[in-house]
Amino acid sequence: MKAALRDAINRRFADIKTQPNLAAATLLDPCFKDMYFSAVEKDDAKAVVLTFLRQRAQAAADWIRTLGRLRQLHTL
Repeated sequence: MKAALRDAINRRFADIKTQPNLAAATLLDPCFKDMYFSAVEKDDAKAVVLTFLRQRAQAAADWIRTLGRLRQLHTL
């Protein structure tokens, strides 16, 4: 019974590590963290998270610059 359950779980979740967003979500989940990742898979998932965060930070900085320009135009 245990082996059948383990095999079913492995079959259903085998491709999670190959999907970058799912791997990143698993890495960020406090229940799992990096316990099921090899060193390479962990580095790849971390890279996905860092890329996402850098993109969001850049988008926020761009938005702040745009707001500053709009404020300057409004005061003229």
